Amino acid sequence: MVLQVLVTRYMGDYTRRDISNMNQTSGLYLYETMGAYFDDREHYLDIRGKCAIQCRKCVDAGVIAPVFESMQGLQSHVMKEHKLKLCSLCCEGRNCFPSELPMYTNKQLDRHMNIGEPEEGFKGHPSCQFCRKHFYNDDKLYQHMTTEHYTCHICKRQVSHCVIGRRRLLWRN
Repeated sequence: MVLQVLVTRYMGDYTRRDISNMNQTSGLYLYETMGAYFDDREHYLDIRGKCAIQCRKCVDAGVIAPVFESMQGLQSHVMKEHKLKLCSLCCEGRNCFPSELPMYTNKQLDRHMNIGEPEEGFKGHPSCQFCRKHFYNDDKLYQHMTTEHYTCHICKRQVSHCVIGRRRLLWRN
């Protein structure tokens, strides 16, 4: 059985109907990328627009904005056409529509990576103390630290807090 998804704003008796053979003429709109049917045209167009990988700056300016195949295409466009950047970590890890991703100047992106937006509760993307690489969040940093760097077999803390280069800490604990 093929899974069928119906996105609706209304309650209805769709459970007994086979919606796979329906299309725009029967009152349902199929968004093939999501594999979902919508029963409300406005809602369908809204979600389709939000899911499209398009430049928000171009859309807001009323310019016919190209739809990109990937986030890399959008990032290249934003850099080339607008001299701005998207945070690649947010593009990968943030759960939002592409149109909701903020665009930054080099200085703003540096601040975003290191300091974040404290007034919004975001303290920047954490970085590895060994290789200085940034990660989306603490969980991703922890994953990196446990696979790429060593942990102390005695106290299970990261080596940077314990043994290598700081051997005396091991003896104090």
